[in-house]
Amino acid sequence: MSRQPTSERFLAALELPVGARQSTRIAKRILADQAAANSLERRLIEQGLDDVVWAGVLKPTTIAVPAYLDETRDWGEIAIITLSVRDSIDPARVASLLHKAIPYPLLLVADTKSGLQISCAHVRRAINNESKRVVSRPLVATIPGSPLVERFLAAWALPSMPATNMAILYEAFVTRLESWHASSVTGVWNHSDDSEAVTKRRESLFKLSILSAEVAVLRKKAGTARSIRDRVALNEKVQVYLQQLEAVKRQI
Repeated sequence: MSRQPTSERFLAALELPVGARQSTRIAKRILADQAAANSLERRLIEQGLDDVVWAGVLKPTTIAVPAYLDETRDWGEIAIITLSVRDSIDPARVASLLHKAIPYPLLLVADTKSGLQISCAHVRRAINNESKRVVSRPLVATIPGSPLVERFLAAWALPSMPATNMAILYEAFVTRLESWHASSVTGVWNHSDDSEAVTKRRESLFKLSILSAEVAVLRKKAGTARSIRDRVALNEKVQVYLQQLEAVKRQI
């Protein structure tokens, strides 16, 4: 089994040009001032994180990829941030806070107790207020030690990614995280940037998440059912959903 990847290994896999590399430490107090909406979120940042480093900046002048601008999105720059999350903290909560706080499309790379965590989130300007930003729910992937790690890392070399403009490059980041989620289901790394393959994989992962949630709800209901008849009926529904799950897995 491959050793557990770290943020340093991931940054090396990106093959960043020299001009795109940075190593600027971000003060947690300043980050908390910008990101925290309440005292709980402030403690999460100030007590839950160790080093937070601005590790790279991707923009036309550093990676020779054109910016992209439309009515709601500004892909002039992508920031790469690395951090260490302490064991008692939920790294997904941290990711959500930082994606909202840092005013750039963000590739967030965190060292956590469960393994390397990588997240992306699409950002757009609010329709009624251009000074505000709306951030989609971050797509988070945790990368433990695995036989698939080397192939996953190899897919992140910037020179081999689709990069017609910065928006397409960021979408390539997202699709690689989706491919990791797919590989956790299939046990096989089978990434493609082909638009049809991306759409099919994304739809299958969405169906998988919906069906998995339904199974969890039904199992919980079955566990608290008052009658044997109700329990049997719920378990039969579970079996139907499990069959559908297997069918979706074969499509990924």
